[in-house]
Amino acid sequence: MGGLGDITFGQIGAALGRYKPVVVTVVALVAMLTLLPRHSSPTRTEDASAVSASKVSPGIRPATKAPTTSAAASSTTAADASAITSAPVGGTLGASTAPALASALSTPPSPSSYDTPTASQPSGGYSSPISDSTSTSGGAAMSSPLHVRESAWSTQEAGTPLAADGVPDGTLPVGTRVGRDDKRSFVRLSGGDTVLRLTEDPSGSRATAGVAAVQACQVTTAAWSAKTAVAMSSPDEPTWDANTCVAGTRASDGTWTFDLSAFASPTDARGIALVPAPGGPIDAQVTFKAA
Repeated sequence: MGGLGDITFGQIGAALGRYKPVVVTVVALVAMLTLLPRHSSPTRTEDASAVSASKVSPGIRPATKAPTTSAAASSTTAADASAITSAPVGGTLGASTAPALASALSTPPSPSSYDTPTASQPSGGYSSPISDSTSTSGGAAMSSPLHVRESAWSTQEAGTPLAADGVPDGTLPVGTRVGRDDKRSFVRLSGGDTVLRLTEDPSGSRATAGVAAVQACQVTTAAWSAKTAVAMSSPDEPTWDANTCVAGTRASDGTWTFDLSAFASPTDARGIALVPAPGGPIDAQVTFKAA
């Protein structure tokens, strides 16, 4: 082979002819890279900034921790999953994927997606207050006390100026004089209790040989009306059953107690008779306040 100077243009042309296809391909690739427009894509740094900004937005809840107790929460989770799975695996987020993901993550869930606490929940829930104004500490119903709703009384001195002697207005007298009944009282009651409590009016009390003895008896007829100073043993005086009587008990403060629990119905229309009890003083009187 000769030197470089011995190479002729003919030999160069023949050599280029053999490599013509390769040269044409290279030129075409260079032209395509030069003439075609370049497409810019977000860098990993920009994607990282977008994701970081979405993490600090108010109301963001990761899709893996979204509530699953309602339809609204389920739809939010589905939107998050759809936005995430649309991103290319192993590459950067596309220009259309990143905004969709940021919007899905920054949308707060609907208030209906949270569980509403109820009174049946053991903790953290609301309880409905429960009130019971008609019960005692033991849970039993509280009975209203017995009280006088209608009354009448009779006397041995009916029709005389002495009929109301020693009887204060608005009181119910019970007494004896010279060993026999002098005054009796009759009451109709209201209330739910079975114990009747009456209070003395001291201005009408009289005792010459001990405290008066009083008993409560069941009246046998409802055919009587509220009158004062009616005659004993007259049609205006009610009759009573002497076999259904209970003795009254007097306290030191002048309060009398009558236990009527053995009576069939202490508050029925027949009422209760308050009469002198056997064995009491031969001369004594007590007057009960009607109210």
